[in-house]
Amino acid sequence: MKTINELSATVDVLSQRVHELAAEVRTSNAEQRKRTSTLRLVVVALTVLVAVAVVAAATVLLDNRAQIAESNRRWCPMVVALVPQPGDPQPTTERGRLIAREFTRLSVDFGCDQQ
Repeated sequence: MKTINELSATVDVLSQRVHELAAEVRTSNAEQRKRTSTLRLVVVALTVLVAVAVVAAATVLLDNRAQIAESNRRWCPMVVALVPQPGDPQPTTERGRLIAREFTRLSVDFGCDQQ
């Protein structure tokens, strides 16, 4: 059987070891919080960067589409003038009918009929 002094010494050693382990756990937790906060910061920064890139790309795409549509609408007076209107003489040759069909298609594609 162990004596009270031996048991007391064992308790002191165990108590010392518990304090050492607690200090290690606190240090480990602090390091982990630091890594986690750094990772969180990186994720937020990348998310913001991706969001800005998507908005910029969408803006450029929409602006280009608007410019193309405006450019196409500038051709409308000429295209509409070449589309046979009701009451006008219709093309008599196959080539004339093909040209009329294509200008009619361009008129629709350019949105000339919406003006």
